[in-house]
Amino acid sequence: MKTRVLISEKKSHIIGMRDCGLRGAEIARQLGLPQSTVYTVFNNYHKRGTVESPKTPGRPPKLTERDKRSFKRLVTRNRRHPLTDIKNSMATNAGATTIRTALHEMGFHARVAAVKPFLSARLIAQSLAFMKAHKNWTRADWRRVIWTDESSFEIGENSRQILVWRTVNEKHNLDCLAPSFKSGRSSVMVWGAFLADRKLPLVFMPPGRRTAADFVEIVYDAALGPFLEAQGDATILKLMKDVLKLKSFLDKIIFYLSRR
Repeated sequence: MKTRVLISEKKSHIIGMRDCGLRGAEIARQLGLPQSTVYTVFNNYHKRGTVESPKTPGRPPKLTERDKRSFKRLVTRNRRHPLTDIKNSMATNAGATTIRTALHEMGFHARVAAVKPFLSARLIAQSLAFMKAHKNWTRADWRRVIWTDESSFEIGENSRQILVWRTVNEKHNLDCLAPSFKSGRSSVMVWGAFLADRKLPLVFMPPGRRTAADFVEIVYDAALGPFLEAQGDATILKLMKDVLKLKSFLDKIIFYLSRR
């Protein structure tokens, strides 16, 4: 509902009509105003002794609600916009501090992007399918699973942090992440595993030894084998080793045929 704003001359006219003995309802009828507006003028005049509206303290804000909506659209389209770029892209005289304050009021803060490995659409679909297939597993089921993984740690990687504009609930949104990629730099590969509340010692892969046969010798024979035997799972270990040996044999055949 819109509020009717009266100029001082109109308010003075209302007060003059009252001083002439007219009632509020009659004044409203003659001037075509709501009675509530007329009585508000009466009350304000009684309190302040003047029909002038009180001045708003401080200067008017530099940013309109439309400006703020534009800033919100800008940072959600490109989370990594520096504050200076946001300021320069908008037709406003507001300073960087004013724009930052407006973004904070809307819940957007410049935060260091969470670093996560890049996931393609195929990997995301596979992960979702895995979760759906195992959503009814119990704790006892998961305690029989050995989790293994290997990772390369790069030397001389650029550690510069990336800032993104986000709200408190958007930390892991795809457009708020800084994906990690393998860059081919000098690196060391390690392998690790755990089963329920037990973990295996970290295994370091020597440089130049990362074939399937090397993996069987360094990881399965030296680390995973003794662990599985201690758990009574030697049959599983033998099956895993046979699969990797077969893969190594097939790789050699493919390499031989490609050289012919």
